[in-house]
Amino acid sequence: MKIKMVLLCGMLCVLLLALGFAYHKQANQLENQRTVVQVTKKANRQLKKQIVQQQVDFNKIRRKLVKKEATQRNDPTNDVYQTYQIATEKVFNGLFTFNPSNYKERQRFIGSYLSDQLNERYFGKKGYYGDANQTTSKVLSLHIYNRTIQNDSLDGVVVVTYQSKINDNDFRKATELFEVSFNVESNKLQSIQSLGNPLKGELLE
Repeated sequence: MKIKMVLLCGMLCVLLLALGFAYHKQANQLENQRTVVQVTKKANRQLKKQIVQQQVDFNKIRRKLVKKEATQRNDPTNDVYQTYQIATEKVFNGLFTFNPSNYKERQRFIGSYLSDQLNERYFGKKGYYGDANQTTSKVLSLHIYNRTIQNDSLDGVVVVTYQSKINDNDFRKATELFEVSFNVESNKLQSIQSLGNPLKGELLE
């Protein structure tokens, strides 16, 4: 009887030890799982912070680059402005300095600075000026102004003062105001719009 009791107690002790070990092992596993979850959550929070900070830094850099590019594009010393000045000067000198003998040769000198539409407008079969009509004209002064570059367009204003005469009549002086648009990709004038005589406020057709 005593032996059975001893064996029974021994078995109970072993069972209790086994249960205790199993409980301890499970508790450790749960603790490890909680630790892993906490570490993962912390890592995710840190990663999200890093992503947000990287996005903020990226936006700052992008804004700086955009501002820098805009500043460079709108810098008066930029080659684009010099090209605009040269093209506009050549075009208006070509349009307003001529005589009956070289009138139709103007396209050869200024056509490369004009868009296809303007070439057709001035020099095509249905162009504005097909014949000099015995007119002689000469530019006296030319003032070229510009605004900032928007997209691929540089807009500006041109004030041209010239004198002209028909046949042997006396020269007559006139001043006209034009609004122009210059394409910075093709380096050509794409629009020339007369705003009339700035002194008289008249619109020219």
